[in-house]
Amino acid sequence: MSRLRVRELHREESLSIHAVESIDVQRMSSDTGYHLFAQLAPVAVIVFDSGAVKAFDMAAQEIDFPRLTARVPELAAVADKVSRVSMSTS
Repeated sequence: MSRLRVRELHREESLSIHAVESIDVQRMSSDTGYHLFAQLAPVAVIVFDSGAVKAFDMAAQEIDFPRLTARVPELAAVADKVSRVSMSTS
């Protein structure tokens, strides 16, 4: 089962960089024991800078932030938190 998550990579003053990662975990048991396979892969990078938001895929192509937010619901909460922090530091 694969899911997407958001992780903060870097923050300074009004700049914040986040990664969207795909996590795939598979479990199975057999006669020889229990097997666990996990894969973590980057999907996108989001840059929040002074109220502007840019999202890029792994080919460095700009992607639509609202469409990405629809795929990763927790991203909306991250964007809201980042905008509140940048407003309080301005």
